[in-house]
Amino acid sequence: MVGIDRDGDLDAWDTTPGARGMSTAPGLAAQAAEFAVTSARLAADIDDPDDVDWLYPHVAAGLEATGHHQQAIDLVSHFLNDPEDGLVEIGIAAAEAGDLDRALKLTERITEPIYRARVLNAAGRMTAGSRDPALTLGLARQACDATDEVPYLHWRVTLSADTADFLLRAGQEEHAHAVVKRATNMARRGRGPGVRTLVKLAVAAGRSGQRGEAARLIHRAEQAVDASAGYARVLDLAEVAEGLHHTGRPAEGDELLRRVLHESRTLADPGERSEGLERVAEAFGRVGKPDGAAGLAREILDLAGTADSPSRRRWDTYAAAGALLAAGDIDAVLRLEDGLPEDAVDEILIGVVGKLVDAWDLAAAELIFDRHGDERALGYLAAGAAATGDVARATELLEEISSPALREAATPAVVKALCRVGARAAARALADVLTAPEHRGQALAALAQSLGPCPQGRLVLVEALSWGPWEQVPEEIAGVVPEHLPLLADLVPAEG
Repeated sequence: MVGIDRDGDLDAWDTTPGARGMSTAPGLAAQAAEFAVTSARLAADIDDPDDVDWLYPHVAAGLEATGHHQQAIDLVSHFLNDPEDGLVEIGIAAAEAGDLDRALKLTERITEPIYRARVLNAAGRMTAGSRDPALTLGLARQACDATDEVPYLHWRVTLSADTADFLLRAGQEEHAHAVVKRATNMARRGRGPGVRTLVKLAVAAGRSGQRGEAARLIHRAEQAVDASAGYARVLDLAEVAEGLHHTGRPAEGDELLRRVLHESRTLADPGERSEGLERVAEAFGRVGKPDGAAGLAREILDLAGTADSPSRRRWDTYAAAGALLAAGDIDAVLRLEDGLPEDAVDEILIGVVGKLVDAWDLAAAELIFDRHGDERALGYLAAGAAATGDVARATELLEEISSPALREAATPAVVKALCRVGARAAARALADVLTAPEHRGQALAALAQSLGPCPQGRLVLVEALSWGPWEQVPEEIAGVVPEHLPLLADLVPAEG
């Protein structure tokens, strides 16, 4: 049950979930307590700062769930840079164990509003089945007050949804609906101007010959970026830089990439810095500058070499692999495989399969798939087969995907590839069996685009838009009704 990772550190994670999950199971409390203590002992041997930060809170929660209250507190107090990262997990574990008094006392020690709201919501969930509506409503009010202090829209909406959920479970429908309404209003007021949507519309407009409209949309996207900061700003700027390239303004795109590269290098968080550089590398790759992507991969590997923990070094290597993938250097990506986080190996290899398919090297792509076997790669292989006109092979590969959700997610790309080679009847047949609205809408939009600006194309496009949101298919819309792009642009909020 105890594992050893690639750097030789003892892995306490294997015992941690067991302790917390077994603590409430009849007859297993003693074994759960033993697991919790074992996890704490093993965790103490870990000398990787990054591993400590994510593992210790879970170990502390296991100790709390099995009655080792002071040991849990001592663990987070002595070993975590920010003890509140552990106090939140201890508080949630206390609430789940039914010790509401302890959970609420812990919230008094927590200053981070996200953490406070999470513990209060956990306590609320545990009271939902009780016959104490006053207690439940009181916890909901406290949770809402904490949520109001959270500066991040995503977290405010998520926490509000959790509060509404336990109110509904408690039969407090009117109060739950009030919380949902508040969350909806927050989301509406805080909805960003959609940088990515604006850029996609700009590119679609440029490809349909509307250069003036493309320039107007890029300008709106640039203005929208001013509302973001830090890592989010890097992502937005890279999106706009790509848009400039794809709308016939490469010099401006290059200048913006130089700016976003500078901003990436100045990000304070090491993880965000390497991931920001990877995103710029992806932009270089997509605008036809593989040497720029390869140079950034080397820069990220240099960061990995100076990382202060094995975990950070592995994740920096993962970012470097992504940059090399953007550069198209498959051999270099594969050479990094042993240095990647274990959980990330499949993701990179799936990306390799996709890159090889894009390069029309289907044989090499199948060899990679045969070696690691993650069926998510089958979608790329199916699209590659479809692009060669091999309908039977494409269909066969799709059918090999055992998960219905993964199979449906992979189908729109196959439909699009079939449309490009003129196999519309086969494409329509695949689209018609899709049940997920989003994926069916994408597949039908691809079919509409292949039909073009004609009555039949418009009819299929209307059908597509009845299934999924227009934001996911601006390119397809432009291929059928390009005159509607200015109207769609007006649907994107101009301000938050």
